[in-house]
Amino acid sequence: MKRYLFLLFFLSAKILFGAETKVYLDSSFLKIQIGKGLNYFSTAKGQLQIEQIRDAKNLPWKVSADNLLILTENDYENDLWISFKILNQSSQVQSLILELNNSLINHVEYYLVSNNKILRSNICGDAYAFWFRPIAYRNPSYPILLSNNDSVRVFMKFDLGGRKIHIPLTLYREEAFLEHAVDKELDLGFYYGILALISVLFFYLFYLIKDRAFLYFAYYMGLHTLLQLGISGVASARLWPNFPYWADRSIAILMSLSIAAGLEFVIEFIGKVNFKKWQLRSIQVFQYMALFIVLLCFGTEYTYYIGVWVLYKIIPLFYFGMFLIAMVFYIRKYLPARIFILAFFAAIVSISGILYSTYGRIHENVFTNNMVVYGEMFKCILLGFALLDRLRIFKEEKELAQLQVIQQLSELNTYKENVNNELEEKVNQKSRELIEKQNEVNRALIYGEEKERKRVAQELHDGMGSLLSTLRLNAESIDLSTKNLNKQEAQAYQNVLEMIDMACTELRNISHNMLPAEIELFGLIPTLKGLVRKINDNGNTQFVLDVFDMDWEMDKQLELNVYRILLELVNNVIKHAKSKQATIQIMRGENLISLIVADEGVGFDMITQKNGIGLFNLKSRTEALNGKISIDSTIGKGTTVIIQIPINTYE
Repeated sequence: MKRYLFLLFFLSAKILFGAETKVYLDSSFLKIQIGKGLNYFSTAKGQLQIEQIRDAKNLPWKVSADNLLILTENDYENDLWISFKILNQSSQVQSLILELNNSLINHVEYYLVSNNKILRSNICGDAYAFWFRPIAYRNPSYPILLSNNDSVRVFMKFDLGGRKIHIPLTLYREEAFLEHAVDKELDLGFYYGILALISVLFFYLFYLIKDRAFLYFAYYMGLHTLLQLGISGVASARLWPNFPYWADRSIAILMSLSIAAGLEFVIEFIGKVNFKKWQLRSIQVFQYMALFIVLLCFGTEYTYYIGVWVLYKIIPLFYFGMFLIAMVFYIRKYLPARIFILAFFAAIVSISGILYSTYGRIHENVFTNNMVVYGEMFKCILLGFALLDRLRIFKEEKELAQLQVIQQLSELNTYKENVNNELEEKVNQKSRELIEKQNEVNRALIYGEEKERKRVAQELHDGMGSLLSTLRLNAESIDLSTKNLNKQEAQAYQNVLEMIDMACTELRNISHNMLPAEIELFGLIPTLKGLVRKINDNGNTQFVLDVFDMDWEMDKQLELNVYRILLELVNNVIKHAKSKQATIQIMRGENLISLIVADEGVGFDMITQKNGIGLFNLKSRTEALNGKISIDSTIGKGTTVIIQIPINTYE
């Protein structure tokens, strides 16, 4: 019975006062994770110092039952003390490194004790400059040198300042620590390099594309990269080693700013017009809350603790909220959200990795284990792909819209062309009708003119011609021998007879010009030959008549019109050209007659004389016959007139 009572007392004492944790080292030792069986207890802030802890016998030590010491909120409001003993059982000197794989602790005190004597001590953490650390490494690390069969005790005091206490302690042989540090730094360097590369790349893409979604994603990635550098301790070691105030508060500030930038990126990615008002306002509330946390972090220590507490509650809501937004818009057929869903699913995996590391007592920094790191990296890469996919989809939609607009414009242009063609055809038809009417009027005028010429010529021939002939006969019937006319009177009588002859000749010429009888009797070509012969016998200009393919029966009205045109051209050459030689050509082409009159005379300025009366009459007569006239004249080089008259007008 006494034996059982003693055993019960021993177990109760062990539970109440704890048992000292001992770490045994042998010759094969490389590393040991210190967690299970670790001695710890919490006390009011500043209540106990190392001398009291070292010498006290009856402290309320507890024993950690897990491989990792994680304390609840009620515990971390006080100072936390831990203790364990290291024993070197090997026959060689052990050069050791003790690493605290948590870079987010504000204040950690380290004491190495042997035979109740403090051999070494150190105070470091985010609240102190980086050079306070005994080893220039991103995580607090402490060198320990143990002789063979030697032992030391390690005491550590923590003040996390509003954050969960998470203490993954690992004792390394020095060469094992160096290998571990190099491997981890390479992994993190690759991780941060990818994040920085994405940030720079999308800043450049924004410069090229001017899409604000690219800008806010680049901001988000830049802040996220700095945040990850701060969480792992790389930023404290490399970027701001001597700014403890910023090192202490930068994580919460950068995390809040990255949430605000990430939310703005989501708004730009989806598009404000696609959100309902309440959805947009809900996102903006989270943005304002994140920015308010930034203000709290720059305040007093108390407001900073409040800001951190609120931030820890917002982070899961941010990631799950983004995932739900992507799901909602994908269901609403917003195609760019498909990769966005995968990205925030990777983010949820990363958050799950943190929770799993915390509550699963994984002996590693919860923010730098591979599950979290690669989850974040894939999230960022997938977000970049989602943004590029959005650009591609928008480009295809824009090209499709442009094609539709082009097609619509093409159809509209085709319709306009058809309408214009119809209108043009109608205008042309009306113009042709008007021209035809005008030509009919002109032909009627020409016909009337010819009819009037014929009437006048007939009257002159029948009336005035007969009168002059009678006058000539009467004058000749006078017997001058009985009149005793003197020489002057006889000469006057002879002049009267000659003037009567001249009047008869002129009358015949006028009648002939007004109504050339030769055309009725012999046709156009013989008449023209006779005209040329008379002109060449009596004039200064010698004409050459060339006739081609004119051995066919021509309409008399057409012959008369052609004669009138050529007569007008010949008279113009005689009166104005002052040319010694001229050419008249008449030929038949396909369905038309071509008339060419060319001289080598003085020519004229076509600009100043294009509207002369002679030219106007020629054009009017030609157009009345549905013909075309072309005049080419150069001063000093002569004039060429080409007229083409369709034959079918008279068929």
